[in-house]
Amino acid sequence: MEYEVDVKKLEDLANELFPGLTMFVRDVNLPQNAFEKYEIDAVIREKAFVDASARVMGMITTHRYAILSNHMIDISAMEHGTNWGLCVANRDSRFKVLDIYEYEGKTQILLLHLPEDYRWKYFENTKFSIEDDLIRDSRERFKNKCLTEPVPELATQEWLDRCSFPIGMDEEGNFFDTTIDLKEVTMDVDEASFRDFYNKVIFAKLPEPCIVSVKDGVGGDEKDDSALLIGYIDEECGVSFHVLCTGRIENNRIIVSERDWSTVNIVRYDSVEHQSFIPQKYLDIDIEPFEDYINKTIESYATNNEDKLKIRDMDFLDQFRSPGYPDDLQVGLFKEGNDPEGVWVRCSALGEKTMFGKLLNEPFADFGVHCGDTIEFVPYQNDKEELFLVALLEKDDGPIN
Repeated sequence: MEYEVDVKKLEDLANELFPGLTMFVRDVNLPQNAFEKYEIDAVIREKAFVDASARVMGMITTHRYAILSNHMIDISAMEHGTNWGLCVANRDSRFKVLDIYEYEGKTQILLLHLPEDYRWKYFENTKFSIEDDLIRDSRERFKNKCLTEPVPELATQEWLDRCSFPIGMDEEGNFFDTTIDLKEVTMDVDEASFRDFYNKVIFAKLPEPCIVSVKDGVGGDEKDDSALLIGYIDEECGVSFHVLCTGRIENNRIIVSERDWSTVNIVRYDSVEHQSFIPQKYLDIDIEPFEDYINKTIESYATNNEDKLKIRDMDFLDQFRSPGYPDDLQVGLFKEGNDPEGVWVRCSALGEKTMFGKLLNEPFADFGVHCGDTIEFVPYQNDKEELFLVALLEKDDGPIN
C-alpha cells in the first residue's frame, strides 16, 4: 500500500526523526548469502530486540550494522559490569537501508531507525535530502574508526553472540514481512496491563450489544465489529474509552469508517473486558485526523495529583489493582480477635514509606475504620517473600479522617 503524504506531514516527520541522531553499532560476521540480500533504500523489519552500542571504535568482524537513531532505548544502567553501553531497539522495529559501504575488507550497512508508528511506510516511497549527508558522514566515520583498536568489551564472545543474527532476516536468510500479521499482535484485554490503554489509542473488538450502540451514536459501516478508542482513567468510573470511530479488519488491514462528530460515545472497561485488541504500536493507520480529540480527552481526564501518578507507575502494585480501576488496591485489615479481611482502597497520597487512600467498602468485622475513611497502608513481605498491602490501624487517635 502506497501512502500519499503531504509536505507538512513530511516536514513534521523530519523534525521528529532526524534531530539528535546518534550512531549505534552492532558488529557481526555475516554469511555472504545473507549480506548480498540487503539492498539500498529497502525497508526491513526485525522481530526481535536489536542490541547495539554507542561506543564506536574498531571492529574484529567482517560487517558492521551502523544504526542511526534518536529513539533507541538506553539500558546501560542495567548492565552488571559488562560495560557494553547497551542500547536496544524495540521488537518489530523497522529500518531503512541507507548505504552499504566497503573499506579495506570491512563492510558497513547503514540503517536509519524508522518511526514506530504507521509513518514508517512513508520511507518506502520517500527520500529526504538529509540522507545523502548522513551517508557521507557515516562513510567518513567508518573509514576513520573501523581499523582502529576495538572497544575490548565489544570484542568479547558474549557480546558478539548477542549480535550474531542478521537484522531483518530469519534463520534461513529470508526477510521478515515489513507488515505485521495483526493476528500475531492481537492481545486479550484480560491479560493486558491498564498501561496498554492509559492515554493510548487501541483498536478493540466490541461485543454485539456494544458495537450496535456505538454505531447508533457515531455511525459506521454495517460490517464494522470493532472501534478505534482512546483510553483514559476516570476518577470514579475507572478505565474508560472515548470512541474515535468504528472499523474492522480486512485482509490484515484495519479499515476505519467515517464518524458523526456531533455525538460523544464512551465505552467502559467492562464492555471490552473479555475482548481482544491491537495495541497502539501496531496500528498502521493515520490517527492524525483524531489528534485534537485525543489530546482533549487526555487533558480532560488528567489528574493533578502527582502522588497518584507515581502510584500508577509502581508496577509491583499491579497484583493488587482492580483490573478496571487501577487506582483501587486490595489492602489487608488485621486486628487481634478478628479474621483478616481484604478491602478496596482508592489511592490518593504517598507518605515517606506508606500510602494513603479512601476505604471503598465497609469491613464485615469491627476494625475501627469505615467506608469513606482515609486509611494508611504499607507494602509488607513475609518470610516466604510474598507481598501484601497491610493497613496501619494502630493509631492512638484512631483512623485518619
